Amino acid sequence: MDKQGNRIPSDAQKVLDQFARSLKEGNASETPRKITREEYYSSPEFQRKQKLEKERKDREAFEKKVAFRVAQEQNPIKPRPRKKRGRKFRSR
Repeated sequence: MDKQGNRIPSDAQKVLDQFARSLKEGNASETPRKITREEYYSSPEFQRKQKLEKERKDREAFEKKVAFRVAQEQNPIKPRPRKKRGRKFRSR
């Protein structure tokens, strides 16, 4: 539903409604045709979905990076001291 309370059918619902109407009218020529992969991939709906998915992944990666930086500021990882080697530090 939208903000005014109107029911918004999904794309699948629209296709089913159109198919049901065509069967009631006895007009079977209006059945939805199958589309090819190229047509689907070039369709605006698919392109929009791809764009939104890419933006979501980019946003999640950025938020993950920011969260790591914040955690590092609060509790930085300290390196271990180097192992002392050489003649002076040999065990006696």
